[in-house]
Amino acid sequence: MVDYILRIKNKALMKRFGWMLESLECNYVKKLQKQAYKTMIPLDITRPITGFEDKKWGIIVNIGGIANITSLPVSGSVAGFDCGPGNILMDAWCFKYTGMVFDRDGLWGRSGSVIPRLLENLLACSYFSLPPPKSTGRDLFNIDWLQSCLTGDEAAQDVQSTLLRLTSETIARAVLAYFPAAYEIYLCGGGARNIALVEQLQLTLLSRKIMLTDVLGIDGDWVEACAFAWLAQQAIEKIPGNLPIVTGAHGKRVLGGIYPA
Repeated sequence: MVDYILRIKNKALMKRFGWMLESLECNYVKKLQKQAYKTMIPLDITRPITGFEDKKWGIIVNIGGIANITSLPVSGSVAGFDCGPGNILMDAWCFKYTGMVFDRDGLWGRSGSVIPRLLENLLACSYFSLPPPKSTGRDLFNIDWLQSCLTGDEAAQDVQSTLLRLTSETIARAVLAYFPAAYEIYLCGGGARNIALVEQLQLTLLSRKIMLTDVLGIDGDWVEACAFAWLAQQAIEKIPGNLPIVTGAHGKRVLGGIYPA
C-alpha cells in the first residue's frame, strides 16, 4: 500500500493534498481502514497543479457524510473545517422512505419542494454559527435530530428537497464567510456526483468556478482513500500527520495505530 503513495511523483501535489487530510473526517485516526486501500490504484501524477493561480486560488469541498472545506492557497496558511451535513441526512431519509441507500443524482430531492419553515429550523442549529476550527459527525446530524424538527405532516420528497438545500446552503455560507476570495471550488466525495446538489451550489456561488478534483489529477472518488493511504505512510514513518491550525490540536501528532495480525 505504501507503494501506491510513492508512485505519486509530484511532491508539491502530495504536500498540498497531504495537509488537507484532517478536514476529510479524520481529525484523529484510531485505526487505519483496510477498505481504503481496496479502492486505490497505482497513480502516476507527473504534472503540477495548474488549477491554482496567483490571483485565483481555490478550495477543496469534500462532500461525504459530512461536508468539509479545505483552503489550499498558493501562499499563506492552510485552513479547513466541517461545514455540516453532506450526504448523511439525505441518505438516511432516502433509505427510510424509498429503500435506496442514496438519492441518485438528487432526482428524488429535485421532485419535491423546499419547506421554508423546516429549512429555517435546521439552519438554526448552533453548530453552523461556531467559528472554525470545528468538527462534527453523526453524533449531532442524524435521523433523530431531523425528526425533532418535523411536524409529521411534511411530504417525504419535500423533506428530501429541504435536506438537499441544507447541504448546499451550509457549504455556500461557509465559502462566502471564510473564503470569499476563493475563485475555484473543487468537489470530491460522493456528494460531488449528486447533480442536483452541484447545480444548487453553482446557483448560489455564481461567480465561482466549480469542478471535480479530477482536473487536479485525483479522481473525486479516490481522495479519501488517498487520504488514508497517506496517513498510513505517515504513521509507518512516524511522521506527524495533523495540522494544528486546522484541528485546533495543541501540537503535531503521529496519527493512527498499527496492529499486526
